[in-house]
Amino acid sequence: MYEFLWRLPPTLYLAIQQTFRSGNKVLSLFSIIGITVSVALAVGLESASRSVDAELDRTSAALSGRANLHVTAGSAGIPDSMIAELRAVPGVETASLLMIASLWLDDGTALHVVGVDFFADQKVHQYSIRERGVEVRDSLRLVSLPDSVVITRALSERLGLGLGDRLAANSTTGPIELVVRGILEPGGIADAYGGQVAAMDVYGLQLLVGREGLVDRIDIVAAAGAVDRVAEELRRRTAGIAEVSPSSSDAALAGVIEALRSGVLLVVLIGVAVAGFISYTTTAMSADRRLRELALLQLAGVGPRGVRTLILAESVVVGMLAVAIGTPLGGLASDLILGFFSSVATTVTGVEFAPVGLSLRSAALAIAVGGLVSVLAAAPSAQRAMRTRPLDVLSPTSSRATGYASPKRRFWAAAAVTAAAFVWPGMPAFAQLAIVLPGTAYVLWVATEQLLRPGIAAMRPVLDSVVPRIGDLVGSSLTARTNRAAQAITAIAVTAGATLAIHATIESITSSVDVWSANRYAGGARITAGDPLQLHREYVRQEIVDRLRATPGVAGLMPNKVTLGRYAGRDVLFIGSDLRVRAQHTSLGLVSGSSQSLLEGMQQGQAAVTDVFASRFGVDVGDRIELATPVGPRVFRIAGVIRDFSTIGQVILTLERFDSIWSEPGYATVGIWPVGDLDTLIADIRASTSGVQSLTFMYGDAAAQYGSRLFARISALFYVLGALAGGIGAVSIANLLIGSVVERRTELSLLRIAGVSTRQLSAAVIADAVLLAGCGTIGGVALALLWLRPMLSVVSSSFGWGVRIAIDPLHIGIALVLAISLAATAGIYPSWRAGREVLTRLPSPD
Repeated sequence: MYEFLWRLPPTLYLAIQQTFRSGNKVLSLFSIIGITVSVALAVGLESASRSVDAELDRTSAALSGRANLHVTAGSAGIPDSMIAELRAVPGVETASLLMIASLWLDDGTALHVVGVDFFADQKVHQYSIRERGVEVRDSLRLVSLPDSVVITRALSERLGLGLGDRLAANSTTGPIELVVRGILEPGGIADAYGGQVAAMDVYGLQLLVGREGLVDRIDIVAAAGAVDRVAEELRRRTAGIAEVSPSSSDAALAGVIEALRSGVLLVVLIGVAVAGFISYTTTAMSADRRLRELALLQLAGVGPRGVRTLILAESVVVGMLAVAIGTPLGGLASDLILGFFSSVATTVTGVEFAPVGLSLRSAALAIAVGGLVSVLAAAPSAQRAMRTRPLDVLSPTSSRATGYASPKRRFWAAAAVTAAAFVWPGMPAFAQLAIVLPGTAYVLWVATEQLLRPGIAAMRPVLDSVVPRIGDLVGSSLTARTNRAAQAITAIAVTAGATLAIHATIESITSSVDVWSANRYAGGARITAGDPLQLHREYVRQEIVDRLRATPGVAGLMPNKVTLGRYAGRDVLFIGSDLRVRAQHTSLGLVSGSSQSLLEGMQQGQAAVTDVFASRFGVDVGDRIELATPVGPRVFRIAGVIRDFSTIGQVILTLERFDSIWSEPGYATVGIWPVGDLDTLIADIRASTSGVQSLTFMYGDAAAQYGSRLFARISALFYVLGALAGGIGAVSIANLLIGSVVERRTELSLLRIAGVSTRQLSAAVIADAVLLAGCGTIGGVALALLWLRPMLSVVSSSFGWGVRIAIDPLHIGIALVLAISLAATAGIYPSWRAGREVLTRLPSPD
């Protein structure tokens, strides 16, 4: 081992030696830990993102086949009779009908049934059907039996189904039963949705879901070089009926995953920032403690640039060790993040993502994050050490304070840039956060350095009364090393602020969701049919709604219809509802506009939109939107904007207007409000609808708890990542405090000889640690309040949600107590050591 080290370049050898020498081990260790966490988070997100992208691309390619153009019209569907006209467009080689229906198996997993034309489809889509080991080339049998379905080999093995077995599933119209007539071998359609897919004749699927004459998509194979011309002609022929777009992946799922990915990236960004600052403070402390040593190196012939190179080389050693440890840990973090994405995606569309593992891109990202963080953290200390003259440090008459006063010009420049980022209109949310995080930390650091001495002097009378006899000792070490104390306080503030800000962001979102959810049906209940969690929801039948209207004690009834459509190339929900009933019994949750103008406008044929829709498409009250509908293009004026927390924009019309455009077989939900007791009304409704359809009731007053439980599935990952960043930061804070106290052993020994008892000395050391942590936590609360707004802007830009700030003072109090407890614990061991070594740590007469 030593022979290998001796063969290294001298600077690198010295860097490795200095990194792991006894006096620097602890500082180096926690710097490595901090950077390791940031590397693991970044690599985990990158690997999980590639897994998601790979599955979405695989599903897209499997469903698109050779098609390079799609003709779609949302859930309204396209008449299958149009295919003849589209096939006749010059440049179209072939066209194929495609229909997809989502069913749910008894275990709650989704099954996507793809309807294809077995006679004409194989020119577009690829699939191989085998029956008893023989490929089926004549698909007549599959077409002649409308309940026939072909499932993938993977699904067959998982469910234990063979040819002729019956497959029970649930649809929006109720339970159904299909017969397995063949097995889809891997490749083509069988690779879609992670293998959770089946195929059947498109016309049989139309009958199964009650959509005769309509398909979801027509896939077009345009000749090479003619794609743009064909697309233009298709748009002309389908104007007002459908949209023509290049083949792409599941837009709805991709949008949800992209929003979640932004949320995880937010935590990664904060984790990298915290790790970078912790690395900087530990590097700065190590360099400042070694100024005499570095001065001797300069006298021995190592020039100022050599000193700078040595410190930077040490940072590279630390960074590369963090990369070596953090990269494989990133694989574990990737499994955590990917599991989170899969749980959400399975709920939305039944897609489960498989890990793709680490790649060269993962390693490059790890090196970039680890190396960049460590080198940037070490650069200021290296520059300061290079500019320090040896005689200034070695001279006995020179100041031994290792503070470094930041120029006022730099301070005011950072403050101005940070303030501008707060108020700059239209600045991207992530860019704003990337400026605000380091800017506020730097401003806090410099301000703390300038205010520490007068602040402790002002506190001296209070300290004398709180800790008699040693009040003059408390804080003396901090005022003697203002820069280093400011570093420690800022490190505590950054870590505490990041943890509090992440927690406050989640708390604000959850609180906003609770209020929104509770207001929708306050005092009443929401009725759905089928699964209560709506993983395989049924429509509420018209017969049920008629019985509800006839039930005594119903003060308000609000049936809601929903269909999926497209606007400006993106999926949106079109909703038919009677908002007058909701306005009479609860709040509409308006973001802009008035209730009266909104209700009057909707009765005149106008529309309400959600804040997600308004944010995503840049519209507001008074604007007009043109929608492609089954009856042609329709223009609606926006009468109001309503708060909503879905991940997809919504356009709300009256039920009458909705029914004049779309033909939905039933109602998605029904809201009810009672005249008297709600429980009595629900019992009466159950009695009147018994045997007709299974209904689920959700009390509006309990909806807040329901919303919190649902959001907890999303927030769990952020809590875990926030706890990781906070935990590593807390350990690093303990290290900073221990290092600061251990460095003062000579001073403490002199105080002991001067008559200060060991107990008083220990109390003074612990009081210094508590003071340090208390100031840092107060600074962390200030940083959290400053960071909360740009963090919520990231949430708003990613999800389109309007979130109100909600902060629980109890959590701030808990953070303060934990920080002070940690500081007191961190001071016990160093204070004990200082007392024991009092006779061996005296300064020499020289």
